[in-house]
Amino acid sequence: MPDPARTFRFTAVMFLASAATSWAQPDCNHELVAMAIAPVDFSTNSAVINESLRPKWNPDLFSDPHHHNPNDYKYIIRVPDGNSAETIRADVKKKILSTSLIAKYPSGEKFTGSFAGKGWAIILRVPEANMVANLFKDSGVMSTTNSSRSETVLKDYESRFGFYTPDALIRRSIEWSRKYPKKPYNELFIRGGEGVAQPVAIIGLVRFIGRLGSWETAEENDVLVHKLSQELGVPVVDIEQ
Repeated sequence: MPDPARTFRFTAVMFLASAATSWAQPDCNHELVAMAIAPVDFSTNSAVINESLRPKWNPDLFSDPHHHNPNDYKYIIRVPDGNSAETIRADVKKKILSTSLIAKYPSGEKFTGSFAGKGWAIILRVPEANMVANLFKDSGVMSTTNSSRSETVLKDYESRFGFYTPDALIRRSIEWSRKYPKKPYNELFIRGGEGVAQPVAIIGLVRFIGRLGSWETAEENDVLVHKLSQELGVPVVDIEQ
């Protein structure tokens, strides 16, 4: 009499071998199921970034707010925490900063985004080495000060997002905003003023014409922006929506 257990084991092995052969055939109609990938340890994983793109973020390639051209500009901006020169200077010293890229080209294409809470923003000069990652939509990143998790968070952003060139990011941002007109955002994750060889610098203010914070009038906005311009020692750029 054959051993039932042995027969079962033999049958199971033959079935699995047959199945493996079937999956390997190019004309197989089955759809392969991807194996689950183990979680990445972002604290040790190197950044997934094409370093050849980094020179495209050289700050010398961006516009100078002292010589603003309303038909051809490209700025990295941030809506800061606080409305005083003191709090703004402290704000840009955070280890991780959430910023945005706005631009207008001679062709007429432009992207100025939408930023709740204020009708103005600061313009930053960002060393290319400070670029961590960027995305053509809002990704919910939070600006943070120094913390035990900050370095891990940075590597997380690098690994998950990588980055586009400025022009590619603007093109994708325009495409995204046309598809989702209520979400005209892009987001840049940068190293701020803490623990970097070259901290970011505040080089200007941008005032969005026709856009105001919910708490302010146009007159209050003008007074505040003029005051900040004087205290920070930077020019004001007016941008039409």
